[in-house]
Amino acid sequence: MAKPLEKPVKALEVTAGQRRVPRAAGEEGVAAEQDRVALEQLSVADPWPWSVDLFRIQREIVQPRLESAVIQGQNARAILSEARALALEPT
Repeated sequence: MAKPLEKPVKALEVTAGQRRVPRAAGEEGVAAEQDRVALEQLSVADPWPWSVDLFRIQREIVQPRLESAVIQGQNARAILSEARALALEPT
């Protein structure tokens, strides 16, 4: 069991997947090691090629069709083929 802190420390928010996890400053353990490794790798990481069009395609074309395929039991291959054709059309 962790010993109580003599004075409060500012909590850090550490990303664990998509969830923010509060953690006391200076906490040791696996999470601290993962943070260290992630920070070391930032110097060689390539930025994600964000594109407004990619978000639009995902939100307006791909996601609704995949949801429909799952709910209605449609062929996902055919649905994605249709989505691909729509995504390649000029906007």
